[in-house]
Amino acid sequence: MIKFLFEVQVVLTVIYGIIFMLGTMGNVAVIVHYTRKIIKERNRSNLTKYLIVNLAVADFIASFTVPIGMIQDIWSLYNWHLGEVSCKLITPLYIISLGCSIWTMLAIALARYRAISYPFKSTKPSKTIILSTISGTWVFTILASFPYAYTLRFDAKAYYQCTSYWSEKPYFKYFLIFYIVTIFVPTLTIAYFFTCCYIKIKENTMRLKSLGDPKIQKQRLNRDRRRNRLFIAIVGVFTLLITPYWLFYLVYTYINAYRSDLMGDPIIYFGSNYGLFTLATFNSVVNPFIYAKIRR
Repeated sequence: MIKFLFEVQVVLTVIYGIIFMLGTMGNVAVIVHYTRKIIKERNRSNLTKYLIVNLAVADFIASFTVPIGMIQDIWSLYNWHLGEVSCKLITPLYIISLGCSIWTMLAIALARYRAISYPFKSTKPSKTIILSTISGTWVFTILASFPYAYTLRFDAKAYYQCTSYWSEKPYFKYFLIFYIVTIFVPTLTIAYFFTCCYIKIKENTMRLKSLGDPKIQKQRLNRDRRRNRLFIAIVGVFTLLITPYWLFYLVYTYINAYRSDLMGDPIIYFGSNYGLFTLATFNSVVNPFIYAKIRR
């Protein structure tokens, strides 16, 4: 059993406390602001605003549930004292919020591509499109995380453990498929659509130069360019913060399943795991600051 130094426990608790406070307050502020904006601009709100609210909800869930689970791990030395219901909820909720975030960003990329490529078409979405898009991001990730949530077991007799009853190989295969389908492929698709947006904006810039200086079109183009950069920043920050942890976790679960002879010092694993996971959790804190720039 790995034991934490008291100083390390205090530092990690402070860090996760900051994540909890900034993440919850920041994302609630984003939800309230964009919800009011949608209500105020009911007849001309585009799909992107609804998706930003959806993304903020996913970040709120992550910034609320992850610190609670991690702080209890830190102080109870991996014994689970939050009960059976929370055992099946807290970790799956993080996976659900992660998947929902990436699929919402994919929907934003598609919405931005449509808005830039077809600027004169109506951008006001129908209720069917709004509901199907938002519910789709949640339903897909809930279904994707269900196998893992189903295998979690709370054992009060075995040191209050909350663990999956899967053996190492099925466990690795599940998370490998989850990573490819829920993170890797959507991220590549997002990169493709934002690249198309960049090319389209560049083409529109050249067209404006040939036409002279139409003021309204130029303002729209500048707005599209700025928003495109900010949404790229959201995806870029997400990728930089999330990817190291997931690649590390996949390598670890592979070694644990197929090459246990390569397992190193557990202290190195726990240190790397906590460090990279903490970095990944900061994604839910950073996004509200990026949204603040979009609002300007």
